[in-house]
Amino acid sequence: MAAAVALVAIAAFWNVRDNEFLRYDDGTYLTDNAHVRQGLTWEGVRWALTTTYAANWHPLTWLAHMTNCSLWGSEPSASAAHHLTSAVLHAASAALLYMLLRLLGPPPWPAAAAALLFAVHPLRVESVAWAAELKDVLAVFFGLATLVAYRAYAARPTSWAAWLAMIALYALGILCKPSLVVLPVLLLLLDVWPLARLAAGRRMRDGLLLLQEKVPLFVLAALSASMTLHAQRAAGAVSALEHLPASVRVENALAALGRYLASTVWPTGLSFCYPHPVQSPAPAAVVVSTLLLLSITAFACWQANRRPYVIVAWLWFLLAALPTLGLVQAGVQSRADRYTYLPHVGLALLTAFALAEIAARSGLAVRRAWLAIAAIAVGLLFWRTTQQVAVWHDTLKLANHALEIDPRNAVALAVKGEALAHERRHQEAIDCFRRSIETANWLAESHALLAMSLAITGRPTEAMTAADAALALKPRLATAHYVRGNVLLERGDLAGAENALLAAVESDPQHAPSWCDLAWVLYKTGRPAEAERRCRQALSLDRHNAIAWHHLGSITASQGRMAEAIEAYQAAVTLEPNYADALLPLASLSIDSGQSAAAARFLETAMVARPGWPAAANELAWLYATNADPALQNPMRAVELAETACRATGRQQVEYLDTLAAAYARLGRWEDAIATLSEALARLRGSEVSPQLGAMEQRLAAYRRHEPWVDLPAAGAH
Repeated sequence: MAAAVALVAIAAFWNVRDNEFLRYDDGTYLTDNAHVRQGLTWEGVRWALTTTYAANWHPLTWLAHMTNCSLWGSEPSASAAHHLTSAVLHAASAALLYMLLRLLGPPPWPAAAAALLFAVHPLRVESVAWAAELKDVLAVFFGLATLVAYRAYAARPTSWAAWLAMIALYALGILCKPSLVVLPVLLLLLDVWPLARLAAGRRMRDGLLLLQEKVPLFVLAALSASMTLHAQRAAGAVSALEHLPASVRVENALAALGRYLASTVWPTGLSFCYPHPVQSPAPAAVVVSTLLLLSITAFACWQANRRPYVIVAWLWFLLAALPTLGLVQAGVQSRADRYTYLPHVGLALLTAFALAEIAARSGLAVRRAWLAIAAIAVGLLFWRTTQQVAVWHDTLKLANHALEIDPRNAVALAVKGEALAHERRHQEAIDCFRRSIETANWLAESHALLAMSLAITGRPTEAMTAADAALALKPRLATAHYVRGNVLLERGDLAGAENALLAAVESDPQHAPSWCDLAWVLYKTGRPAEAERRCRQALSLDRHNAIAWHHLGSITASQGRMAEAIEAYQAAVTLEPNYADALLPLASLSIDSGQSAAAARFLETAMVARPGWPAAANELAWLYATNADPALQNPMRAVELAETACRATGRQQVEYLDTLAAAYARLGRWEDAIATLSEALARLRGSEVSPQLGAMEQRLAAYRRHEPWVDLPAAGAH
């Protein structure tokens, strides 16, 4: 039966294989994380055990992601395998829950029905269909395994093997996600009922013994809680009481519990994020939720003697939800579907024992009717879950779904904007970011993302204003520091840019673009060795960063390491075939090494990528006008390109006039060639002594003899 439960669970989530990695935390946990993408390495293991990156300390989660990358890779094409891994783990948890329920008492069909209602519920989708939430699936798997081991230990308290297995499994679970800190308390609930480990007449003594056997679990829970609080405070993820008063937190917690119960019964309107209202929730929601909670609590107390499973299951639900209710607020959410994963184990317990009681007290016809009701409920939840899995297909679909539910969802607007910006639809992205800020001005990430798109679209002053607004809200936000550094670099303020970019990499050592721009600042300020180290740091984090490869090419070329420079530039244009800034130096280096045909291809591509670019037009015109290989000579194209370059610069560039003269000469327009080169020489002679002067005078003499100029194959770029 356990295998059947697992198969139904995995069938409900089978379509996660079609889902993509998201631009919402998947980058942090997987696709943009260099330590994770490299797979399992000794350096990665050391990092996982010591890092508090992503405002958490969960080393086993990092190691699990690394293992997935070792097995499946981290490219977009590997998303199916990563998602199916989560689905398989969830199915295994469903099987473990069935086994646990059977060990606690209910017969097969009530236990199977309860396990299936838990496993195929739409509230599970966020945990299973979101690659970043592998931690949630792992934690619940190890938590349920801990409960099964504990049941075995409770049956034989003298078994050291079962006791050690329980502690080891709990340690694995708490290293995946700190939400399992409540599990030792939940074990005490099971001790009271159904395990009945408190004998009448000696409850105090038995209670102390039960606490004593769980001391290692409480110690692990305390260590995890302290490490998590430290990590979240260090990352600025924990809201201070003055920003979010205790009264607001309590009201939000009450409202959240009510909404969790409502979504359990009627799972519609599910969103990937429910932003915190900051002010008090709607009074009606708080009142209704409080009355509902009090009513259920009163009913559970009334039934405590006749049906103890009611109060145990209800307390399980409340206690398991407690760490995620926002009393210590971390993040921007008021609640989350994934936070019901462990609490719903308590409701599964309630369902299994309630169905078992009905089965024991009813005739065959009633039992069959309830079995049919359970089957219909599982079928309806299965159908809703498959629909909800499709919502998580990609970032835009997920954000748009959330905005259909709440058009003012500030987080959904920011996530949609980031997805649009990734597709280079920057104006649409800017509109989303502005709407997000209008709704929730306190959301620092929206200000930072707005700053990024404004900078990309050539609005540096507005970008600086948005970045400063982000840093006022969250001083350690790397993206905002990066935007400031980028804008200052464009303005030529190298010292200011360096300071801003240093702040960015200190805030987030994983932010490859900041290391990349910092390398360029160091190169521009005459520190090539340090610049190369920082550039390689950027590439160690993201080998697909074309800009970093371009910078590395420039740095190595400045040190005379031309073979390495060519390799770096070629890597840049392989990643970005129209990357004009890399194509031009790559063409020059190709000419230096006698590869004129390759140089011509690079320059033509550069001209397509950036039409009318004077520097590329001049280089290509010189190549077509002066190359010794007749197959590469193209006089008409040379004249067209050289005239474009001269026109774009107002005929002020001597080198461009020299190229235009060579093009005219190759076409046989000798008078134009002589007049154009004479114009260039007049400008050159009126300035300081130039090494170009002698060569240009030789060319002028050749044109007067009606001879075109021919460059030697390795004479160098013009």
